[in-house]
Amino acid sequence: MLPQRFPIIILVLLAAALVYPQDPIEHQDPCFGSGTQSEINQCMHGRSQAATQRLNDLYKHIEGSLESQLSDARKSKSADQVKYEERGLKNLRKAEAAWTAYRDAHCAAAWQRFEGGTMARAVYSGCVWHITEHRIDELKEAYGEDLGE
Repeated sequence: MLPQRFPIIILVLLAAALVYPQDPIEHQDPCFGSGTQSEINQCMHGRSQAATQRLNDLYKHIEGSLESQLSDARKSKSADQVKYEERGLKNLRKAEAAWTAYRDAHCAAAWQRFEGGTMARAVYSGCVWHITEHRIDELKEAYGEDLGE
């Protein structure tokens, strides 16, 4: 005879199986395929470099759009609009400098935990990649109009 709590135990175990993925993240990420640590490090570094390039391209596009708007305001000789556009450009640059400092400090802290180990480079590159992808999303959300979105 089964205890009365048996169905509850089964439900808890079933819920736990659904909450926790069956495969670790390594099996879900192409960089963690069947390769050496050196190959994983190279893959993660390439991924972080590609994300950084996409971010730089996006930033330059947004900055160019804001500079163009500032130029138009100067041509129209609207002092208020010039101040507004100058402030927007200044704020973008200030935010990007602060974000870059945050990224560098945060990823250095993540790397430090593995300093001296073979995974340190992959950890650092993975951190840069992940945070950079989020920054790209933030900029797209904040400046969608300037991107034609």
